[in-house]
Amino acid sequence: MKKYRLVCIALLLCLALSGCGSKAFMMPFSEEAGNAVYEPGTVISSETTSGSAVNASGSSVSLMAEDLCVIDGYHMSELAGNPEFNAKAVFVVNDEGNSPLYVKHCFKRLYPASLTKLMTALVAYKYCDDLERTFTVTEDCLKLPDPYAKKMGIQVGDTFTIHDLLRATLIPSYNDAAKALAFAVAGSEENFVKLMNEEAKNIGATRSNFTNCHGLHDKNHYTTLYDLYLMFHELMKNDDFVNTVGNGELDINYNDTYGNTKTKQLISTDQFLTGGATLPEGITVVGGKTGTTDEAGACMLLYIRDSAGNGYYAGILGASDHINLYAGFSTIFNSLPGSAIVDDNGSESTEAGQGQ
Repeated sequence: MKKYRLVCIALLLCLALSGCGSKAFMMPFSEEAGNAVYEPGTVISSETTSGSAVNASGSSVSLMAEDLCVIDGYHMSELAGNPEFNAKAVFVVNDEGNSPLYVKHCFKRLYPASLTKLMTALVAYKYCDDLERTFTVTEDCLKLPDPYAKKMGIQVGDTFTIHDLLRATLIPSYNDAAKALAFAVAGSEENFVKLMNEEAKNIGATRSNFTNCHGLHDKNHYTTLYDLYLMFHELMKNDDFVNTVGNGELDINYNDTYGNTKTKQLISTDQFLTGGATLPEGITVVGGKTGTTDEAGACMLLYIRDSAGNGYYAGILGASDHINLYAGFSTIFNSLPGSAIVDDNGSESTEAGQGQ
């Protein structure tokens, strides 16, 4: 009997230390000025004071904006019909109430491919006061790790505005434009990547690490679907970004090394915007970003509106191909809103690139 009591006491102690049974949830946070330790998440409980929290190191941190969706890491769905997705991660958020409608592996570290360019754009908008400033391309701007990467065909001596480099980065997802943009803003890709990682921490995207500005594969370059949502959510506050990513096609002008004016047509990689994929009646794609590499699979993050004007963030990472990617989004569109179902398969994973 004595042994039984000791076992019970030990179990109760473990529960108390782990916080099981408490009303706690994960909340993204931003680092306050000073020496606060920045960590992947903060547990907020009923004892937490309003507007601040204490992380695992005991440091006080400020909570992020109240207009963000906050989830606890469990897999869940409120989409109609209990849909399944051929993808590594899926995330659907009702922007009106900041409530998650579908969550699958949104905290799992994965390769983002060209969704990286969301952070590239966020840094460019933040650190460039004059989008009409011009930049002349140098040889270093054109060096990419993959000779078969999607490129605009920029040449040394070509002169662009920052604005047009942003458009070429976001709409057709040109990798040489992204690298030229990094040089134009920060003087080098290395300096620009430092700003990317700093800005990721500033917005609470703590499970991300960037090694380049374009998203071409690097095993140490990763993020999560939730972190990408944080980046996209921040960008959607910028009218120029919204106008840019909502374009199916757009023409830009630039000067070549001889001073001749050239025109380049930018065609979106988002087939919902170009008419390559069909939207259900009542659904409007406001804008978004695509990304594809062999390692990342087919990926896309969208902001959409339904016929009632309700806004939704929807993201899919790691679809097996573009057919399954667009089929997945069609399933999302046709399942808004729906009844609650639960998918309880899901401990958080932190191994980048593993699709399980």
